[in-house]
Amino acid sequence: MGATDSEGLTPFGNARLSILLTGPCGNKKSATRLRILARDVSLSLQNPLQISILNHLVVVVEAVHPEMGGRVSVACRLSDGQLLLAEITAYSSKRLGLQAGQQIYALIKSVALME
Repeated sequence: MGATDSEGLTPFGNARLSILLTGPCGNKKSATRLRILARDVSLSLQNPLQISILNHLVVVVEAVHPEMGGRVSVACRLSDGQLLLAEITAYSSKRLGLQAGQQIYALIKSVALME
């Protein structure tokens, strides 16, 4: 975990992947786990510009799970090998045409990670 910058953002991650968190995260120097809820992850086919969401992570779709109650769970693999889940509407899944092996962007709001 890095130092909080002048904008109040703290980098979290490793050499291959970094996520920006809002505010200081304490003085932990050892390994720390970050829980990202699937409902806090949006997906995009392109890297969006001029958007307030700070974390844009390149991921590869590993699986698109069948629809349940109008929602779809999408399993994505991060560049460092970790699994990231996204929960989106079935409508959005169809509109994006998500398929296993597809490279897309996972978008995560910094403020969602501090709850």
